[in-house]
Amino acid sequence: MSSAIQDAINYIDSLIETIISDMILFRKKRLEASQKVLDKLKELMGLTTYTYRLGDLLDKAVKVETDRLKHFDLTKPSLKIRYKGQYTRLWLNGNYIDVPEVPIFVFETKNPDRAIHEMGISMVERNIWIKFPVDTNISEEPNMENAYGKYYKLTYIGPAFEYLAIDYLAGKKLAIFGFAFELDVIYAYHSYKYERILTIDGEMHPFDMYVYYGKLIGKRYIDPKTTIENLEYPCTLIEMFTTYSGTHSYIFFGNEVTRGPKKDSYYKRTILFIYAVGKPIFFIVE
Repeated sequence: MSSAIQDAINYIDSLIETIISDMILFRKKRLEASQKVLDKLKELMGLTTYTYRLGDLLDKAVKVETDRLKHFDLTKPSLKIRYKGQYTRLWLNGNYIDVPEVPIFVFETKNPDRAIHEMGISMVERNIWIKFPVDTNISEEPNMENAYGKYYKLTYIGPAFEYLAIDYLAGKKLAIFGFAFELDVIYAYHSYKYERILTIDGEMHPFDMYVYYGKLIGKRYIDPKTTIENLEYPCTLIEMFTTYSGTHSYIFFGNEVTRGPKKDSYYKRTILFIYAVGKPIFFIVE
């Protein structure tokens, strides 16, 4: 190796040694300076008495003060009101307080039977419709209209009967689960009447509906010679009456049926829901 290269390496090593030495000296001096600052701070703190108190800075806060350094309190503004008027005395366990007078009212919860009754009325109104062809000339505006027809709701009028034994369907046979069931009687415990009067081609026509909730009793045929008597199922019987002979139909909970046959001066359609399983079974009985 030439002497020039060796001299360069020796020079670089000396510079590195100098830099490292200066860095160590700098850190030492900084530590000494920090120590002197801390010693002076400790000396000054020893000459001062500090007071701790609970003050206000909008909310409560702990404040540290000295004899020469004080903190001001900043409180939230307060507003006082004064009531002028009559008072009501409220009692509890022999003690009372006077409060501003308010109207006294009694809140009474609904009777469960009444609530169920109102729910039943609303459910029927939402799910039973009268449907007419779109071109039917009806003066009253439909509750709903689309490309398939005009739809009208019925309005609840009131209870029809408190209790009723319906036997005009006696002997009617229905197919339930693949076997024949013969109706004997329907006992209606609740019955509601709904009505809608529509002016069609300038003539007024009533549409009356009776809804009966109760149970049906009948017999099941095992074979032509064997029956099971007095079987009971919950049921809903619905009767529709109208004097209108034109084309229209009824929609019962999504089941659409045409108007019924004419009886005397009106047309009657009768349908029956039997609750023999989880889902009601729908029948057109007249």
